[in-house]
Amino acid sequence: MKVEPTLKDEVKLHAEKQFEKKTAFLRKEILRPGHRCFEVNEKTFETKEAQYERIVNFNEPDTRKIVIKENCVYINALNAPNALKVYKKGGRKIQEPFMKMGEEHNIA
Repeated sequence: MKVEPTLKDEVKLHAEKQFEKKTAFLRKEILRPGHRCFEVNEKTFETKEAQYERIVNFNEPDTRKIVIKENCVYINALNAPNALKVYKKGGRKIQEPFMKMGEEHNIA
């Protein structure tokens, strides 16, 4: 009597896909003296100070980059309650300066 194996050795190859993280420049803001950047969660309205990633630049001053999380808005304010108040009002409006430095002044 001949017994054949019922299990066969099978090798399955799975290719893991690597997701690329793309970085996009949103905007650059300068903090006013005494202000900090706060992160406001849009679902729970939890407000806490934003986390930074330090970028070392040689021959230039070091800069900071905010670690962006999902469902969060970032607002510069004096303290956490003020950041929440600014968020509820719709955020700060960014105004263009009346006259930009470096433009030619053509008066006709």
